Amino acid sequence: MKVTRFVFLTVLLVVAMTSAQAAIIFQDGFNGVGSGGGFETVGAGGNINGVWTVGGAGVDWIHSYWTPAEGDGSVDLSSTGAGSVSATFATVIGNAYLVTFDMAGNPDGGFAVKYLYVDVGGGADGYGFDTTGRSSANMGWVSQSYNFVATSTSTTLKFTSFENNSYGPALDNVIVADARQGEVPEPGTYALMAGGLAALAFLRRKR
Repeated sequence: MKVTRFVFLTVLLVVAMTSAQAAIIFQDGFNGVGSGGGFETVGAGGNINGVWTVGGAGVDWIHSYWTPAEGDGSVDLSSTGAGSVSATFATVIGNAYLVTFDMAGNPDGGFAVKYLYVDVGGGADGYGFDTTGRSSANMGWVSQSYNFVATSTSTTLKFTSFENNSYGPALDNVIVADARQGEVPEPGTYALMAGGLAALAFLRRKR
């Protein structure tokens, strides 16, 4: 009986974890900075990880210069002026998608509030981040989100800096997920995963 219950809970946990991951169609956190060091400047026409195309005045690909939101890399969207990064991925016409990303700002100069612009297939919105009291060790990353409906089988996501100086908005942990009903995991999915892990741990202790 205990073995059967253990197997059932294991299968349930695997299903929950699979459903939690299935909705993501694009994800990149600017990790594995090319030349190492504090940061690497990437000019217009260059690329990051073969995923992002750089535009405008270029960007700074950050490694150890400040603490990223996740992994070992992030991007300052202003190098010598306002820059941009864009990535293209497959989408289904008429499907709704959710873009999430972590945002902060270069705390070393420029205006206190840094702004970036998100453009997805013609729809766009602006986001701001106040760097007051922040530092390279305490960036204060916040999660932002943007919804869009695909109008093509190929969609380009673009982040553009508003800051025409060397101290721009910081970007990390970009994720695009299918937002159709039932596709994006609901809080109950994560609760199921947590409960399954706890039950498995309990059964292992009992055995």
